[in-house]
Amino acid sequence: MLIPNSQLCQWVAESSVRANARNSEHIRQIIDTFEHTGLVVDSNSEKSKCIQNIANAHRELIVGSAYSELERTVIFGVSAPQCDAFPMYYQETPCIIVFDGLLQLVRFNTDLQILIALLNEKVTEQTIDVNGEGMSIALAMSLAGHVALTESIDTGHQLMDITAVLGPNAMQRSEYGYGAAVIFYVLHELGHLVCGHLDQGFVSERMSIDTAVREGINKNQKMEFEADSYALSCIHPNVRNPIISSLVFALGPFAFLETFRGGLDKNHPLTVNRIAELARQVDFPDEPELAEAVLSVVTSEVNRFERLAEDRRLNDGNIQQRIRNTMTLPMAYETMDKVGNHIKENFGTLDF
Repeated sequence: MLIPNSQLCQWVAESSVRANARNSEHIRQIIDTFEHTGLVVDSNSEKSKCIQNIANAHRELIVGSAYSELERTVIFGVSAPQCDAFPMYYQETPCIIVFDGLLQLVRFNTDLQILIALLNEKVTEQTIDVNGEGMSIALAMSLAGHVALTESIDTGHQLMDITAVLGPNAMQRSEYGYGAAVIFYVLHELGHLVCGHLDQGFVSERMSIDTAVREGINKNQKMEFEADSYALSCIHPNVRNPIISSLVFALGPFAFLETFRGGLDKNHPLTVNRIAELARQVDFPDEPELAEAVLSVVTSEVNRFERLAEDRRLNDGNIQQRIRNTMTLPMAYETMDKVGNHIKENFGTLDF
């Protein structure tokens, strides 16, 4: 199935306007690129097949009714830096559009979180030089990685591959986390289609939300919660608990960015509230360690967001410049190279 260039440009523009996204200049540049290159979206392209293969590989995780809905939906992968995915109908066929920028972000964040965990576990004493100061390797990698993630969301720049320093068990965990995160996004967009959000013009009154962080929830944001809940309900109950921990790989980068500049757009609730709501919907009676880990993640995200609330209020909601003042993007990549070289020279790779 093919979607013409003009239709794709129209959808991207409408999605940006509807959400009142803050990175509108970046979106405009993407549309200009689409128009200049004449990009046609093909469901048989390599990028589309990649996402479809991930869905097929995780078929056993998805309940039958949801997979039937997914089989009726055409999934498109778009080779563009936009960090987004959205559902649409084209010639009455339900479609899910996933941009490469989002896949890049999820891939990098999954690898980053696993690498930071390994550094905190195995490389606790050593430091590296960051702009003339000694810094623990785990902290340096965390700061540099999050600087890169922030810039990627805003500008769509290419994120570096950090998998060369991960051992086979770590890579297996990374692949699982990445696949689970991509499946969550696909099922979330499917939720918008199945719940009739497009037909209702993005209006829903069905959910009552008690948010972890105080936030006025509009009708559009309620639908995002509803699509999240639908995605979670699509996953078999016996594997739902491990999946919830993987949602941090999908939503974590946005939660981090919102800590410094508030909500990303008018249509989506705060990511920290989405993570907390999803965690609330899952029980962990037989996995106390997982329950404790998920609660720790939610509590940490909520505390970080609220800790900087007053600073955001005093700076018109945006203290993102603090990230750039701490570490520039070139410095971030130099730091990640230093960490990678240190691991290769002293350990070869890190593994669980």
